[in-house]
Formats: sequence, C-alpha cells, structure tokens
Amino acid sequence: MLAKRHAEFVDLLEYFADNGLLRKYAELLLGRLAHFVDRFKYVIPAFALLFYEKKPKGLKKDKGITTASFEDVKSFYSDTYEVLSEMLPLLVAYNNLRYRGNFQAMKHIRKDVVTLDDLIGRSKGERLQFVDGSEAFDRLLFRRFDLPPT
Repeated sequence: MLAKRHAEFVDLLEYFADNGLLRKYAELLLGRLAHFVDRFKYVIPAFALLFYEKKPKGLKKDKGITTASFEDVKSFYSDTYEVLSEMLPLLVAYNNLRYRGNFQAMKHIRKDVVTLDDLIGRSKGERLQFVDGSEAFDRLLFRRFDLPPT
C-alpha cells in the first residue's frame, strides 16, 4: 500500500513538473512573498497592534494607518487571492491522492469534473467548489478564502 502511494506521489510531482505548474506556482508564490516583504514596513503599525496587551495611549478608534493606503492593501489581498486560487489544483491533487488513492480522481461534486485535468480547465471560482474544508489539505486555505464552515 505504501509503495503504491509513493509511486502515485511521484506521479503527482512529475505531472505538475512536466506541465510547468510547479515552476509557475513557485514563481507566483515567491512573487507574492516579495511583494509582502516590500510592503510590510508600511503596515507594521497596524500589524503591531496584534501584540499589545493594552492599547497604546493616544490611539484613537477612528484612526488608521497613514503609511499604507487602502488601495495598496486591497490590491495585495486580491492579487494574493488570485495566486492562491491559481494554485488550488495542487492542493486538490494532494487531497485526491490521500482520500481517493489517485491524484487525478476528483471528489464527486460536479459531473463535468472527474479528473484533475478537468479541474485545471475550470475558472478559479469554479475550482473553489472542490475546497470545502472537509479534507486535510483544504484546511491549509479553508479559512483564508472565507468559505462557510462545514
């Protein structure tokens, strides 16, 4: 059983590598990380508030940070969402392997999506239907996509 899983895992990696998806996903993820590092200095004041036991004196409820605009934060969020939804087939493939024994075998949600290849051909929004928090690898992103709890 373990040897079969190992062989399937190698097949999964070869599939994503041969299709250039591993490289693409790595570049997208590293791009998002670099963007975050570049912008982090502007959100440090807001981020630091998470670590205070008591609010600093002089902090007003109706005041925000002035070093980063709403558009910067919104842009970062939406671009990151796009990258993560682009990478969903890898997460789904891991679930497929773990729960169905074959990285191509999809969970029965839609009749027109029976293989991972079918999923890859779908829009990013349609891909989200296959991540509902019920499988182990879903939980890596489940709360981050604001999906309803199961």
